[in-house]
Amino acid sequence: MTRVVPVLVLLAVPGAAPAAEVEVGYRHELLTRGPDWRELSIEAGWRAPGHAGLELAVRGLERFGLRDVDLRASGSAPLGPRWTVAGEASASPEHRFVPAFSGGASLQRTLGGGLVGSGGVRWSRYENEAGITDAGVGSLGLERYWGAFRLGWTGYLATLDGEWSASNAVAWDLYYRDRDRAGVVVAAGREIESTGGPAPVVSTVLAAALRGRHGLGGGWALTYEAGIHRQGDLYTRGGARIGLRRYF
Repeated sequence: MTRVVPVLVLLAVPGAAPAAEVEVGYRHELLTRGPDWRELSIEAGWRAPGHAGLELAVRGLERFGLRDVDLRASGSAPLGPRWTVAGEASASPEHRFVPAFSGGASLQRTLGGGLVGSGGVRWSRYENEAGITDAGVGSLGLERYWGAFRLGWTGYLATLDGEWSASNAVAWDLYYRDRDRAGVVVAAGREIESTGGPAPVVSTVLAAALRGRHGLGGGWALTYEAGIHRQGDLYTRGGARIGLRRYF
């Protein structure tokens, strides 16, 4: 099965950040129809002053009774005092259900008054027994920072095999201490799926999640996420992710 899934990202507040960090995480989700989804990941990141950074990630996934591996790299760099450009790429050796290849780019601008605007595009190529499918996603975002809070909106427009879908996500975050945060995100819209038939399947999606990061002391932190995702009449899945992060 090939799918286009909007990616919901909670961005860290600009400011002091560790030079490097590594995280190991595990996700488990239960489905009303079908076997459980599982994911084991390891991520490493490096960030310099001025928003320049590099991130590498390896994920082992189990979905639909199949197993897959996803390799990902992303980076960002400042383009002056107000602009930041970012790029990402991924590849999968066997790509049973994740993209064989993907690439994306985004541009972010500080607007003043605590406002930050962003826009981006992402392309993914799926290769399986059903053939080759290209999917595209465009996004626009607006964030507002004040005090210890962040409120963000992101809109997505996706296309697959001539079909189109749109969705929106709203996130609210509370930042506390130097590196910690807690927040909620709610998303709603439509999602496109290709099941190998003559036309993609478009379903209504509604999702909500609680996620955050809490320091444990000594350069360690716990990251967490718990949420529920309703995929139209196909299934509802709910679960959680927990991670252990080390700062250097």
